[in-house]
Amino acid sequence: AGQGRMLLPNVRAIVTGAAGGLGSTFCRRLLENGASVLAVDVNSARLEQLKEGLKSSKFHVQTADISKEDSVRSIFEAAEKSMAGSNVLVNNAGILRDKALVKRDKSSGKGMHGMSKEEWDAVISINLTAPFLCAREFASRMIGSGQEGVIVNISSSARNGYVFQSNYSAAKAGLAADTVVWAKELAKHNIRVGAIAPGVVHTQILDSVPKNLLDELIAKVPLGRLGQEDEVWQGLKFILECNYFTGRVVEIDGGITL
Repeated sequence: AGQGRMLLPNVRAIVTGAAGGLGSTFCRRLLENGASVLAVDVNSARLEQLKEGLKSSKFHVQTADISKEDSVRSIFEAAEKSMAGSNVLVNNAGILRDKALVKRDKSSGKGMHGMSKEEWDAVISINLTAPFLCAREFASRMIGSGQEGVIVNISSSARNGYVFQSNYSAAKAGLAADTVVWAKELAKHNIRVGAIAPGVVHTQILDSVPKNLLDELIAKVPLGRLGQEDEVWQGLKFILECNYFTGRVVEIDGGITL
């Protein structure tokens, strides 16, 4: 097995965080290349908006909170009904809750907590626990199907450690590590696993980042600009189509991590 390329028209992909900037770009490009897509997001209104915009019989939507096991199970059951299962999983959903670990109280001069446990837990839950739950469900259903599968994890250049992102950096580093673990474990089941670590990409998630911080980030990019969503899609397309690729992280970051 595993000699031929995975052809995009044969792809039946589940994309999480599908209503966001990157997620919707992935959905659009997959459909343009003939794939079937089940788009998953917690925001049902934005999913419906996306569905209206794409107008494709190969595009299906499912509202779900992917941090919950029963919700994850329901996604894969929906995929069975709408497109006879899935052979590609794109773990794209992610949230930000940026804050310093600690801060100094201006009036007393004493140290105090910055990031709350709730802010830590929320990001770990969506950015790390949810991809684990989705990958586990995907892989367990692929085994014995006689088909090849691909999992693509969307990590981030923040896996190297960005200030104010204890939660996000830890989750994205964990997802990159699990890419290696799952690639090793799942190869014998005909499942490849890859990851993409985008740098600072022009998406709506940046709306919550203060402009001065954004300008500082762009100044650190050797190519001197934000990345585009389509440039990240090129990485996803490569991972899907290159049948000898597994266990690695593709850095699409304009050189910010050099």
